[in-house]
Amino acid sequence: GPPAHALLLGDFKRSKAPKVQPFLPTWLAEPSCVSRNVTEDLVPIEDVPEVHPDLQRRLRAHGITSFFPVQAAVIPAVLESAAGGFLGGRGGYRPSDLCVSAPTGSGKTLAFVIPVVQALLQRAVCRVRALVVLPTKELAQQVSKVFNLYTDATPLRVALVTGQKSLAKEQESLVQKTVDGFRCLADIVVATPGRLVDHIDQTPGFSLWHLRFLIIDEADRMIDSMHQSWLPRVVAAAFPSEGDPDPFALLQRRQPQVVTAASTCCPQMPLQKLLFSATLTQNPEKLQQLGLYQPRLFSTGLAGRGPRDAAIQLFTQRGDIYI
Repeated sequence: GPPAHALLLGDFKRSKAPKVQPFLPTWLAEPSCVSRNVTEDLVPIEDVPEVHPDLQRRLRAHGITSFFPVQAAVIPAVLESAAGGFLGGRGGYRPSDLCVSAPTGSGKTLAFVIPVVQALLQRAVCRVRALVVLPTKELAQQVSKVFNLYTDATPLRVALVTGQKSLAKEQESLVQKTVDGFRCLADIVVATPGRLVDHIDQTPGFSLWHLRFLIIDEADRMIDSMHQSWLPRVVAAAFPSEGDPDPFALLQRRQPQVVTAASTCCPQMPLQKLLFSATLTQNPEKLQQLGLYQPRLFSTGLAGRGPRDAAIQLFTQRGDIYI
């Protein structure tokens, strides 16, 4: 037999490895759960008092008397983040970015159109303050139509840039050359990523320095492709470069930095991201690319499960593991 001190390899019981639970950051693990029942859980528009009476009238004129659950949850949240006026966050603080994970047909478009239009109605000077980026020309066209319905008869102007018209034609809808520079012609720009980057690169006078809302619709498709690394280009274009000061720079933005007493003493207009998607990735690298600030998630979740289970189900259904 083997010597007494010999070690027999393999002489141990196989223990079952514990199942690895996906690690979810708190904002993913504890979403604000929203009903996904769009027929029974409707909310009459008068029960969402944050929406301005003029917009309520316009909604009724288009045959809308109730909000879907997603709209009733998200519209007040966006309006609350601009409650002190769109130029600053509430109380001077930077507002959280919002992510909305809800199936197609749950009314996501109106959930951002209504609060963005309402927030921007206070503006005095035309500047690009809302930018909506979508993966296809067709989706961009649909969203642009909805914005036009709710900005009609207001001073707000909407521009659609998807490459369906020539670059020069699109430029005419964005900026006008004047004696002393350029005049902005659009408050809200609806774009596809490639065409948007074309305008950042090639349209003199096209500025995102005053951008307040960056809305990424169909967010998962947009992250998966990250066409032409468009997101870093947009974020860079939203901040004036060093030595390129805006003459009207009272609320001029500076690149995000560590929060200190000094960094918060000067008010600056926040850039708030609103993400909408039927599913949301939970791949850490992809989420990192978005550079979200204290994000808050609204999710239709799944009936009969706790919010954490719903979130895990929601964020693992694409096979991404968050560890």
